[in-house]
Amino acid sequence: MNQKILYIFISLFLAFSCQNKNQKKESDYVVLKYRSEWNWIYKNAQPTELTESEISKIEELLEKAVAEYNLGQAKNIKERKEWFEKTYPDKDFSKSEPKLEITLTDYKRQYVPVIKENGEKEVWVNLFCTIEHTDWKNEIVKVYDGGNCFFNLKINLTKNSYSDFNVNGSA
Repeated sequence: MNQKILYIFISLFLAFSCQNKNQKKESDYVVLKYRSEWNWIYKNAQPTELTESEISKIEELLEKAVAEYNLGQAKNIKERKEWFEKTYPDKDFSKSEPKLEITLTDYKRQYVPVIKENGEKEVWVNLFCTIEHTDWKNEIVKVYDGGNCFFNLKINLTKNSYSDFNVNGSA
């Protein structure tokens, strides 16, 4: 009997551990239906839905975009560290440097899928690491500044590409 329980436990563990790593928990994201008043995101677009496989594809492209962004940040950090150490040889760079790289597991997401005028399916993805005082599951999270705690991009599911990667500035 104990062997049977152990077998069931191992089977369940393997089933859950082998799930697609790109699949997000529903509590981490929301799909918002495009509204025409959001014309600063898209003009002349029609709202559409997303499938689970499309959400997985969004996550794959998002990981690629963030990896490219982080590569650029690593170069910036190296240059800033060299400058800092020359300018302030008695200070610890690691205590003064803000986190510049993005770690996707720290972010909630809003997906706004549309069909553009040219028939392509595209998704505006809005990411943020803090959600104070907002109904993020129903309204677009918009902030001024905030640094890389807030960024967005467009993912074209038809072309399997991304564009308009935009990280907020810091005040």
